Amino acid sequence: ENAKFIIIIGFIIDFITAILLVVFIYGVSNLIAIHLIKNQMLEFEVFIYSLVIFFTFLSGTMLGYLQSNNMFIQINIISIIEMVLKNVILLFAIFILKEESLKSIIIVLICASLFSYFYTIFIFSKNYIKQFKNIKYKVNFFILKEYWNFNLKTFISSSLKAGNNNMDTLLIAYFINANI
Repeated sequence: ENAKFIIIIGFIIDFITAILLVVFIYGVSNLIAIHLIKNQMLEFEVFIYSLVIFFTFLSGTMLGYLQSNNMFIQINIISIIEMVLKNVILLFAIFILKEESLKSIIIVLICASLFSYFYTIFIFSKNYIKQFKNIKYKVNFFILKEYWNFNLKTFISSSLKAGNNNMDTLLIAYFINANI
């Protein structure tokens, strides 16, 4: 009962976070294009890349569920499928379609992320329905508060870690011309 409620909360938080990130990237895409990529004409490409992030965030609770059920092989299969798709579609776009633009590369990433997202839904649904088919969920405000506090701390910590781990890349991107 509580586990089903936590999964529902997770989906809601994933969706809200994904939407907020897309809106945020939309708001700063011009700045990223100008200052990091050094080409304002690529503002749209920066924005559409947010769809990759969107589908990644939407998969969070489902992957967490699979992980909590020790379904590591399925999680790795999802990752492998996404990587293989990215490479195959990218090679097809470059060598067959002769399309080498940043936009086409990002569209490949979006397609692979979207397929991976749907495959994650498929794997998750198969197991979730078996486990929670006849279980009703009940709103528990104590669990909601605890889960929200945990997620907030985790999100802040993960964001700081990601920023720290990528600081060198951001600095290099700022000082080096992206066309090199």
